[in-house]
Amino acid sequence: MELDVPLRTWGRIGVAFVGAVLSSSLLQSFPTFEPILLDRRPARGAGLFSELCNSTGPSLPLNDTRLDACQPQLDEATQLYSISLGLSVATSLLTGWLYDVMGPRASVVLGALLTSAGLASLTLGLGDPGGNWLVWAGSSFADCAGSMVSMAMFGFIWHVPRHQAMLTALVASATGLSSYMAVAANWLVSLGMRPRNVWLVFAAGALLSAGILALSAVSRAELHERATAITGVSSKSTAASVPAAVRDVLRVWRGSSPAVLWLFFAYTCATYVMFGSWSANYVSLLNALLPKGDDAARLVAAFALVSGLLGALTHPLLTGYLFDRIGIRLFLLVTNLGMLALLTLMPIPSYAAQLAALVLGVQTTYAWAVCVMNWAVAIVPPSLVGTCVGLMFAAAGLLQMAAVACQDQVARALGARTKLQTIIRPIMLYGSVALLLGAAVSAATARRMPLRPDSAKPGGAINAEGEPDDGCLGAGRLDQALLGEPAGS
Repeated sequence: MELDVPLRTWGRIGVAFVGAVLSSSLLQSFPTFEPILLDRRPARGAGLFSELCNSTGPSLPLNDTRLDACQPQLDEATQLYSISLGLSVATSLLTGWLYDVMGPRASVVLGALLTSAGLASLTLGLGDPGGNWLVWAGSSFADCAGSMVSMAMFGFIWHVPRHQAMLTALVASATGLSSYMAVAANWLVSLGMRPRNVWLVFAAGALLSAGILALSAVSRAELHERATAITGVSSKSTAASVPAAVRDVLRVWRGSSPAVLWLFFAYTCATYVMFGSWSANYVSLLNALLPKGDDAARLVAAFALVSGLLGALTHPLLTGYLFDRIGIRLFLLVTNLGMLALLTLMPIPSYAAQLAALVLGVQTTYAWAVCVMNWAVAIVPPSLVGTCVGLMFAAAGLLQMAAVACQDQVARALGARTKLQTIIRPIMLYGSVALLLGAAVSAATARRMPLRPDSAKPGGAINAEGEPDDGCLGAGRLDQALLGEPAGS
């Protein structure tokens, strides 16, 4: 099998990337959206949740002109962001199964159309306290549907077998650059556009995304043909339901290296809980650490900028390339070191320290996502990749939602007495657990992932009896570049 990638394939991947950017993660830079959502001045914001304010309320230092909003608004917006983000991950199991069953093209086009509908619903709810339920529903719906669109490039995974980590990095990159649209939203408002109309523009962009992806994304038949040619294993999903697909994934896990796999599963969940808690409390954390001046405002404005630029520029070239070169064991070590640095910088009340923490947090989150997706590609057959990725993200999302809901109780159990301690201490706890699990995974994981090097069969196939075929995992004895091994090993 020829593993070189034609130039037209890279061009097609680029077009699909643009389509994914337009609708895959518009709401994940929520901290940057908060000013135009919450500000009670009609020219600056939509006044979302303003009915929670007892009076005009104190202004909050979220931008250089100060935000006309009250703290209860900010708290409610944090809950909205946390629940929407958690639901988007919790429904990843369903979207992953749809990816396996429908194929990349049909599933991502459906996701883009549903994202547009969710953004339109959010727009209808703005400006009327009685329509807040539309904001909650639309935000959650758009986030969940957007996670389907983020899989647009994942369909090319068997088109670029020598660069799979770079391809999965592009999946996360589309998410990061999509979140950069928050900067465009603030720019449109500064030009005089009504905040409510900004969301209509984004809804139209999601419709355009559906058209682009319909022309560029990989079809189910094409995925089946390419994956079968590369791995020798059918990519057609035979699971008639989500539970059936999950059972198939768990059978593969039990037939391979269950201790390492479940350890990695726990690491995935703990890491996402830590990152999710940090991003959900980001604005409140900055206001507690940097209450004076406009440092907090500058960092909030930088959130989408850093997410977008790191995602679009450095992530595929640095993170994906590094994974392809050094393999998962060393890559996990680098990721854990980044997480440790983030936890070290997080409590420091300094603009420079918080800027460095922001860069580290975004980059390490992307690196974690690459680990999860490449692990799934190596562990299960092509017909279960979407379900496997979805299972991991779904469990992590549910735990993250529980962590946000129980944050005050966890903080009290940890002896927190101030607002800052209430935010910081739970995040530190989750991060410490993730680091311990990450160290254990890194020590237990073979350099080429938990693959059997003596296996003669490619793919983690399931035989006719529904059992793992020969205990074989992932891509078998395929080219070492596909396995994520260090070059020259």
